[in-house]
Amino acid sequence: MTQLFAAYLRSGFDFENLGVGRLKSFIEQNNEQIQVTYLDINDNIENNMQSVILENKLFGFSMYNDNMEFFVNIINEIKRLKPDAIIVVGSKFVSLYYKEILGKFDNIDLAILGDGEKALLYLIKSINKNNDIELISLKHENIASKRNADEKHPAILNIKELPWPDRSWMKEIKNKYHYHALICDSQGCTGTCSFCTRNNYYTKWSGRFPEDIYNEIIEINNEFGVRWFFFTSSSFEDSGTAGKEKIKKLCLLLKENNKNFSFSCYLRANTFKNTNEDIKLLKLMRSSGFKLVIVGIESGNEEDLIIYNKHTSVDENKLTLKLLTEAGIYAQTIGFIMLNPYTTRTKLTLNYKFLCEFGIGSIARFVKKLRVHTQTEIYDRVKKDGLITCEGSYNQIGECLYEFNQPDIEDIDVFISKYLDTAQIKKINADLETSTNFIISYYEFVENGEQYKIKMMEIEQRNSELLAEYFFYLYVEFDLIKSKKLLSDMINEYSKNANEIRTLQLGLYKKLNKQL
Repeated sequence: MTQLFAAYLRSGFDFENLGVGRLKSFIEQNNEQIQVTYLDINDNIENNMQSVILENKLFGFSMYNDNMEFFVNIINEIKRLKPDAIIVVGSKFVSLYYKEILGKFDNIDLAILGDGEKALLYLIKSINKNNDIELISLKHENIASKRNADEKHPAILNIKELPWPDRSWMKEIKNKYHYHALICDSQGCTGTCSFCTRNNYYTKWSGRFPEDIYNEIIEINNEFGVRWFFFTSSSFEDSGTAGKEKIKKLCLLLKENNKNFSFSCYLRANTFKNTNEDIKLLKLMRSSGFKLVIVGIESGNEEDLIIYNKHTSVDENKLTLKLLTEAGIYAQTIGFIMLNPYTTRTKLTLNYKFLCEFGIGSIARFVKKLRVHTQTEIYDRVKKDGLITCEGSYNQIGECLYEFNQPDIEDIDVFISKYLDTAQIKKINADLETSTNFIISYYEFVENGEQYKIKMMEIEQRNSELLAEYFFYLYVEFDLIKSKKLLSDMINEYSKNANEIRTLQLGLYKKLNKQL
């Protein structure tokens, strides 16, 4: 039997790895045995190794930048205890940087590139026949080894032809209100953001029919009782007009069912216009359960929007957030990048004013720095301009460090890294977002639940006023001394507000449990 591993953090919400779930479905449909195991990245190796079945021969890992070091330690221990174990890794991250990964880690034998269903099935069948792994990689265009890494490319399968992910892991959920199910409604992206690697992985887009998406939602709800769903597609309206029609059909199906669901998704900032048709569609989305939308705004100034290749304007960004808010859809959890290699003081001020205008109450949006990855358009530009200072390290394969085109931004970046992008503040940010999203997604499920949302929005408004006042000194006056002086009081107040929202969430959670 083959054992696949995914990593998770024990946090406010359990979550699943759709990739390994879909692999399990596909492999078992083709009469091979496979087991999916989730390992706790916060636990020690000894405890995690108790879940490893050493009698197996093939071990697969869904490896990403943020779990790579953790998985490498597990892999090394497996190889120590079972030297003839075959280790294979895969993911979108692996598909882009497999040569670096295979070259850096001795105990990783193979990498599967792209959609792994067919390649993994081929690998399992070949190993069952005792075929040599080098021969396997030589013959298969989507499987790479250390010696056979050239002329390989990611497999791109049509999502309509793939099975729904296996959801057996949901049986371990102790409380359905601590879980939101992921729904993969499409693969690829029709956008061309300069900082994104996705289009190097998926060269074409494929999406599912609304009826199929609806049926999966209903099956999950019927079997496990889950009511909160998050769509994983890059932008839910892809591809264009047909995508909006898909949304409309799905929403009508959901309304016919008459069940109370909660949905979250990503949307591109130029998706909706101020037309009667778009306004009606947004209201339909809200009435069928779409309560939270994440919009890739990214910038509050025109120049950075061009650098990011967003194909939108500041005014369009503002209109999108306004339309969503007027439709009753929560849109404060925006994608936003404060600093990049071409940041200037003027652009920092414009970004700051944009966040203040829309009452953003999370420090995360005020301090996020662009991550530059190789194999992206922005990387080519930054490298050409001589701003790249380091390309990758042990646990940062594919990511580059850079300096700023304007030297006076360096001091601000150092200040942010030292005082505002710390582990403490990141945890507060994460807890705040978890609690906020929970309240927005579930408040309508309880009697008088509107009070939870109203109170949360009041606290969030306090936070936005707090941050507007604090970051004025950093991004308008550029007074680092005063910013440092005010830092402790700001963080204490911010933490207090986050704890209040957390308390609200726990109260809503208890009320939901009483309804079971």
